[in-house]
Amino acid sequence: MKSKVKTPKLKIKEYKDPGYNKYVVVTDPWSKPSTSDGHGRREDPKMAKERFANTIGGWFERMTGKRVEAIYFQNTSEFIIVELDNSVNVNLILGAHHTRDFFKNSTREDISEIYLYDYLHQGCPNTILKWESVSPSYDKADLTNLRVKEKEDYPPPQKPKSSKPPTHFAQPLSAEVQELVIARRASYEESLPIE
Repeated sequence: MKSKVKTPKLKIKEYKDPGYNKYVVVTDPWSKPSTSDGHGRREDPKMAKERFANTIGGWFERMTGKRVEAIYFQNTSEFIIVELDNSVNVNLILGAHHTRDFFKNSTREDISEIYLYDYLHQGCPNTILKWESVSPSYDKADLTNLRVKEKEDYPPPQKPKSSKPPTHFAQPLSAEVQELVIARRASYEESLPIE
């Protein structure tokens, strides 16, 4: 008589979020930690990372009213992870952010999408191997040079191209969150003056 061979069950490691901070994933961030200045000249890597931290950090502060704790990135990745204060209501920033909407007088056409970070399956971004982290170093006066609209004028994001993010580090948007994104955006567009 043949005995049945039991196949071992794969246990996927799960992480408990201690709840100190919140994390979001930004796909295709409009600012990148590049060392090219756009004119064929190379920028000092330390200065490039500082500029990147300050532009992304300033964008988030304008969007949420709170300073960013840290930004995690890899130069080869098309997404970043942003660590936010626990008091930030991340549901208000989930979705597609179009630069033409939130930059003052912009002709840029970049779209950065924000999703919740999958802490349960990925763990704390500090533990991800080979990822760099930077924190903004600007002061409040520097925010005036950032051409991003103030929190009270910042438009709500639009529905992303897909509810399923392009990376396993992010959680898909739930149907409830998608409905809220659509409703907030529709209300915002109705409030705009007719041109």
